[in-house]
Amino acid sequence: MNVKSIRLTNLSRILFLVSLVLICVSALNFVAADENSTNNVGNDSLIGVNDSSVDKTSYSVAETKSSTSKSSSSENAGVDSNITQWTNKLNVSGSPVLSKDGNTIYVCENNGNVSAFNKDGSLKWKFNTGTTILNSPVVGESGAIYVINRANILYSINPNGSLNWKYTIGSLGDQNSGSSPVLDEYENIYFTTKNGILGSVNKNGVLRWSIQIHGSVDRMSGVNIITKPYILGTPVVSNGRLYITDLHDLDVGSFYQTGIVLICVNTSNGNILWENIFDQNGASIQYNSITVASDGTVYITTCREWNEGLVRGQIFHGYIDGPYPYNFTWEYFYINNTSLYAFSPEGELLWKWGDNSTGLNAFGSPAISSNGTIYIVYNNALYAIYNGNILWKYNHGGVASSYVSPVIDKNGVIYLSTTSGILAINPNGTLKWKKTTGTVKSPIIIGNDGTIYFVDENNLYALNKAVANFTYNSSNLDVEFTDRTNGNGFYYYWDFGDGTFSSERNPTHRYSSNGNYTVSLTIATGNHIDVFTLIVTVDDKKAPYISVNNPSGRYNKTITVNVTINEEGFIYYTIDGSNPVIGGNLWNGSLLINKSTVLRLIAVDVSGNPSPIYTFNYILENNGQNNSNSSGSSGKASKAVKPKPIVLPDLKIVSTKTKNGFVYVKVKNIGNAVSSKCNLLVYYNKKNYKVVSVPKIGKGQTKILKVKFYKNLASKTKVAEINYKKLSKESDYYNNKVKFRSSIIGKSNVDLVITSTKVKGSYCYVKIKNIGKSSSSKSSLIVYYGKKYNSVKVSKIGSGKSKWVKVKFFKNLISKSKFAKVNFNKVAEESNYNNNIVKFKNSITRNSYSPSSSGLKSVVRGGDLVVTSIVRLFLADKYPNDPKYYNHTIYNVTIKNEGGKAVGASQLKMALTDEHYKIIDVPSLKVGGSVSLTVFFFNEDHRNHDEDWGIGFTNQTTGERLTKYVTLNYNKKVSEDNYNNNYFTFKDDYYKYLPDLKVTDIKRSDNIYSITIRNIGSAVAKSSTILMWYDDNHIMEITVPSIGVGKSVTIKINFFKYSTHRSLYKYLWLNYNKKITESDYINNAVKFKI
Repeated sequence: MNVKSIRLTNLSRILFLVSLVLICVSALNFVAADENSTNNVGNDSLIGVNDSSVDKTSYSVAETKSSTSKSSSSENAGVDSNITQWTNKLNVSGSPVLSKDGNTIYVCENNGNVSAFNKDGSLKWKFNTGTTILNSPVVGESGAIYVINRANILYSINPNGSLNWKYTIGSLGDQNSGSSPVLDEYENIYFTTKNGILGSVNKNGVLRWSIQIHGSVDRMSGVNIITKPYILGTPVVSNGRLYITDLHDLDVGSFYQTGIVLICVNTSNGNILWENIFDQNGASIQYNSITVASDGTVYITTCREWNEGLVRGQIFHGYIDGPYPYNFTWEYFYINNTSLYAFSPEGELLWKWGDNSTGLNAFGSPAISSNGTIYIVYNNALYAIYNGNILWKYNHGGVASSYVSPVIDKNGVIYLSTTSGILAINPNGTLKWKKTTGTVKSPIIIGNDGTIYFVDENNLYALNKAVANFTYNSSNLDVEFTDRTNGNGFYYYWDFGDGTFSSERNPTHRYSSNGNYTVSLTIATGNHIDVFTLIVTVDDKKAPYISVNNPSGRYNKTITVNVTINEEGFIYYTIDGSNPVIGGNLWNGSLLINKSTVLRLIAVDVSGNPSPIYTFNYILENNGQNNSNSSGSSGKASKAVKPKPIVLPDLKIVSTKTKNGFVYVKVKNIGNAVSSKCNLLVYYNKKNYKVVSVPKIGKGQTKILKVKFYKNLASKTKVAEINYKKLSKESDYYNNKVKFRSSIIGKSNVDLVITSTKVKGSYCYVKIKNIGKSSSSKSSLIVYYGKKYNSVKVSKIGSGKSKWVKVKFFKNLISKSKFAKVNFNKVAEESNYNNNIVKFKNSITRNSYSPSSSGLKSVVRGGDLVVTSIVRLFLADKYPNDPKYYNHTIYNVTIKNEGGKAVGASQLKMALTDEHYKIIDVPSLKVGGSVSLTVFFFNEDHRNHDEDWGIGFTNQTTGERLTKYVTLNYNKKVSEDNYNNNYFTFKDDYYKYLPDLKVTDIKRSDNIYSITIRNIGSAVAKSSTILMWYDDNHIMEITVPSIGVGKSVTIKINFFKYSTHRSLYKYLWLNYNKKITESDYINNAVKFKI
């Protein structure tokens, strides 16, 4: 940028030139403390002074550079996680650095401490330098740590925290400006001072050389002007050369300017090899550092401190042999927006680049990726530039300092420090994740294990993948588990150690008995999985207690006594005045008292803890009865009427397995009472059978029964029947028998779903489909609104068949939102009960139907448009030089006509706010036809056409995209039978129909496992992944091919050698990283042992 014209009013040329020099000095915005502190140029008196005399004003801090750093990149790949591992409260200005082995983190605190932390965040040691440190430490190949404090003392600290040596730079120049020391491959140290001294000492603390970068007094037009040349950029060492920048005063005759000088110094002797004054247009380098690419090319960014325009009547104080005020009027403007320069190693300007859209200020150093893309931080956004074109820009929301540079990891992910935390940005310009903290003023560093370290205003952070952890609290047999994993948003898989599981985050589990249980929590996020195992001790010693609805007292009428126990257990009673005993008369529900009676009760829980004996004395008056026994002392007991028992057990075979000549049958009591002893029958025919005894099974509890069977029949179809002689009374015997072969889980292959609904008059018509492989038994259907309902029976439905069911409903509620649930009382056994319920209103059918036995008359349906999916597209890599694919959020929207008639052209509206929306034309669609449309929506951070970056399509705190609103056929341009499904909202991708994957069978042959997976959902499941493991170090990830609706595939896994895990449980986790979206993830995890 050049000064195009200057107009002077009532001032001599010399006075104007002097004033303009002072404007430049002021506008450069150097370290603020200079305006208030004493000038100590060349004065040793600052060394060793009391801390109270040192200027406490915070200086800016230059980015740390290692001796051979070629660009702002890391050899390590950062973790795909923003989970905080630990924090330490510190006041730090510079970046943390790592020891050579990556096991120690070093930081310089503003109070003068150099602190070392272990990888777990614990303090290793502290070393105090006596005064403020405003920069970052550097680590040499020897392991020594080098720092420069505010008093300009260079320290060499041993890895154990002891002093190696120190060197006083104050004899050469004044205070340190915030620049860090820099090392070369021989561990020589290079430093700068605020008054322009560049020097070097060797690793033993002996001065090698020092030079003055330009003079402190410059001549211009015969007038002495005292200036302060600053070494503003941290130097960079590469291939025996040191590169550094300086602001230089230029006397160009008719007017005054500043220029930026790139200086190349021979590291062996301090001789200046060459200089290039490359920007003579009033630019500033602020605290921008230099980047040297792998090919030796030197890159520098610059910034413009002045905006284009007119300034009048300013008063400035300058130095012309003393301070004088001047008033003047002047104007200026720039015609050059160059902000990125590239030089050869010999100082030749190779090219320069600038763009009016980038704003005036470029911050920090440019970062260069392996494919040549250059990333630059401007005051409004992070820019990606390739071959002179802006590929994309990402609104960072504000950066704190002009020395904050982006960092590129091994995988090309860009990390940027901002005023609200850390941004991790994918190479295509999309947000990978965000970590919200305080203002971060320096770049991140990445450890060799992927841990990301950085500091904000108050804390040192370590980010890494989540580590599973939990605590528990037991009460009786109930155990409350609390997830203590660092972070949120994980998939949880609990194994309680008793054959039961949960996917809740903080489950409460009830154990059947005391004991030690091995409980494991598995968490997953992205492609990360972690397992935490703990021995949980369940020791129930607390006695149960009893409550009754009617207390002791006098009553004038017959009463019913109901008794409850506070936990699972049994109640025994007497009404003859004697004390009850455990195992005596079992309380079965309620007792009708029609005479004066003494009721005594005792309870015992499932752990065997007895309660005290409770006594209740009921005296009935004016009832025409003899009350002489009211005290309970008579030998005759009062007569009481016992009602019919109201609770019964219900035994069910839930799974079977065969192994080494044995059959293992898992039986569960799904009833409301403890079962009696009974038998289990396993048979192939009348000649080949076995019978074993079955002990009592508590309510909700399971038993695994081992039956020795005929080895030659292991692969044959057999039958297992529990309680086959009905020795134990049950509420239902229908689920006592199953057929099985080898390792076949004995669950139903029936799956009933409601596919559509229709309302006509006072009737609801519900279409039920059996998507299972077997015909269903008779079931039921309920339609309800609040407490009002009606239910009907449902006849058998064959595999893949549908049936319309007619339900009369309340006419005044027919237009309300209602619920329909098939098999609501689980009369028919199903493999999946999760999809039995739907919510509907009036005529929300989305599927064509034909008249059925329900009595519906044939109707002619109109069109029915439905959005079946909205999927975000990332096309920047496919079109790297087309800004359109970087400057928009792109969606693929699929629309289908699910009605009975073709529809004409319509429109779809997608909105972010009332003012920000897009209208998309939808072509005509035939019956069953669909179309996919590409929608170029607003950019992630778009507000409006005047402000390119704004409102936050993405929530800047959480990183989530905001809600979008979709209205299909929004102006009702085409006629439809149903408009209710035309409006919906979404944040990320949207799917109307989704798959649901489930493991249905597991077989093994030597080390090879055959896993059968079925898609029980309503949409095709695209290719996904499955994890199989038995501990943290033995994990396999296998690709699962696409699976159609209702279809199954069997994949083979060549697992680890069987002998290494023969007796261990194995785990399967389908779609663990949620690569495909499912309607239900609950049934994706399986624990097994074969």
